[in-house]
Amino acid sequence: MSRNQDMRFLFELLDDENEQSANMAMAELLTHERETETYLHEMTFAGSPRLRKRIRQLQQALHTRAKRRLFAEKLGASDVNLLAGLIRLHLSWFDNDKQALVEKQWKELRDDFRKFAPRNLAELAVFMKRRFPPDPANREFHPDSFCIGAVLDSKIGSDLLFCAIASILSEEMPRKFAVVRCGMDSAVMDNRGNLLF
Repeated sequence: MSRNQDMRFLFELLDDENEQSANMAMAELLTHERETETYLHEMTFAGSPRLRKRIRQLQQALHTRAKRRLFAEKLGASDVNLLAGLIRLHLSWFDNDKQALVEKQWKELRDDFRKFAPRNLAELAVFMKRRFPPDPANREFHPDSFCIGAVLDSKIGSDLLFCAIASILSEEMPRKFAVVRCGMDSAVMDNRGNLLF
């Protein structure tokens, strides 16, 4: 069987009544993205409503993969900074949010930070605890706990994101702090080795 025939057969299987067969065909089509995209243009308006629905699902999957590749390329760029990376991460998860809204949330936090004007790690800890009170119901593994806009809004997030926020804010302080990993926890460390969890 030629490659052309294989692709046509896989697209025919998308219209199969058996959901498992259709899913297997879709998985195989996703492994051949370029060829699949070529056929998708021909198939968009063809076939039964079931086939059109599965073609839309396939298109959405391909679109999501393309967005993730672009996101990974942008994060891999040498000129990306931590804040820009966190905003991009947020926008990749909440794709209907606007960058300007997340930047506005960040500006409000930064303005509060400047008013508080911490000078050391202990004062940074006080600011972070006031702004983001500890949450006894740990949501460490919820995806939105890693999205800066959601965390700035809800004040609930992952330790890693709170450490990243503290590190970015510390760029305006006399001393800068680094995000470090301590076992399974994240922390902010000053140049003397003091840690803020």
